[in-house]
Amino acid sequence: MLQKQLNEREMYHSNNMNMKKEIKKAILDVLMASIDKGNYGMLSTREASYQSYKILATEKVQIKGNNIMQDGKLVGVIKRRYSSRKVQLMYKELKPCIVWS
Repeated sequence: MLQKQLNEREMYHSNNMNMKKEIKKAILDVLMASIDKGNYGMLSTREASYQSYKILATEKVQIKGNNIMQDGKLVGVIKRRYSSRKVQLMYKELKPCIVWS
């Protein structure tokens, strides 16, 4: 009986860790798509997958400005980076650093 409870707890923990990885991948996918859209406008080729939006919706994750919220709690902060040189008369936004709390 005790072994069964331990196995269930381990399964829950591993599933929870896998879901956290999936959420992080989905957030990065959506962020990179929005950055590409901001950098290149109509000419952008990167789009976030439907699966990423679905994961964020089911887990109630929202990106508000530079904050990542899950169920109203702050989960992470986005640190945006920009290139040091102008390319095509503008500073391109680079891949952001996300600080998880």
